[in-house]
Amino acid sequence: MLSRLHTGFFLQPIVESNAMSSLTLKGIPDDLLTRLRHVAETNRRSLNREVIERLERSLEGRRLDPESLLARADALRARLALAPMDDAAIRQAKRAGRA
Repeated sequence: MLSRLHTGFFLQPIVESNAMSSLTLKGIPDDLLTRLRHVAETNRRSLNREVIERLERSLEGRRLDPESLLARADALRARLALAPMDDAAIRQAKRAGRA
């Protein structure tokens, strides 16, 4: 759709089918920006590409494997020499925490 300007010229909006969204970040601490630039250079990426890569990685999320999670909990319990907690011990801990 053309728009006519007061000068008599026509303005045609730019429409790109593959247009990507933009994001402007404000108030980035200097130290963080310096570290991002250094990491981007190390990874041979532009600063923009480095930020996008890191955002994508942070939003991917980790899939938890229940077996490995339980194994880690068992290893921690063994290392701390903790006995498994039964219902009575859990209720007692809850009451103590509310007191």
